[in-house]
Amino acid sequence: MRMLIVVFVAIIVSFLINSVRIAILGKLISIDKMEAFDFWHVCTGSLIFPLFSMTCCSAFYYLTWS
Repeated sequence: MRMLIVVFVAIIVSFLINSVRIAILGKLISIDKMEAFDFWHVCTGSLIFPLFSMTCCSAFYYLTWS
């Protein structure tokens, strides 16, 4: 049962963090900041959100398992 909760929390956390990323990308497009959009969409900036998502999910897994 605990594993199932961890899986659902991981899905929800990943979805919410990616929603924030998409909102930021949309805002950058609306204010015509293409350089910033490219950084957050293609370059190193695009790796920050998956790293944060993975860290949150791993921390939740660690805290619930131990």
